[in-house]
Amino acid sequence: MSETTVYCYYHPDTPTTLRCNRCNKPICWRDAVRTPTGYRCKTCVRQQQDIFFNATPIDYVVTAGVALFVGYLGQRIVPQLGWFLIFLAPVIGGIAGEVIWQLSRKRRGRYVWIVALASLGVGALFAVLPKLQFMLAAGNPLGLLWDLVYFGLAAAGVFARLKIWRG
Repeated sequence: MSETTVYCYYHPDTPTTLRCNRCNKPICWRDAVRTPTGYRCKTCVRQQQDIFFNATPIDYVVTAGVALFVGYLGQRIVPQLGWFLIFLAPVIGGIAGEVIWQLSRKRRGRYVWIVALASLGVGALFAVLPKLQFMLAAGNPLGLLWDLVYFGLAAAGVFARLKIWRG
């Protein structure tokens, strides 16, 4: 009885004896994802996860709109509060994430958190741009320190609410 060498579906130069327990493709250890029912290939795992993501395109538009608004308005107001923003910024980010979650009717999207963070950054950039030009012309970029702290903490709040808690 002769055995033929089987090679990984995703890495054709890697010999393997492991197979996906769903589609039966030969997979190497780099492509194997351990599940409660055995090892599966990344494609099968992704197809299974896609069932849980039901966001519509309008949900992404709503996400971008809310995050742009929060990024712009928050960046204009909150950094003026000084050190108190350390406590306020994560709360604002968390509230923004919750508003996005509620307005999308609690639908999950694989990339909602990325759209939210990018839009938050764009909104914040539009708010800081005039100040940035002035600070760079004056040679004092440290004047933007509170703005950066606010953005980082607000972004962490949005990320936590949309990716970690709602994942």
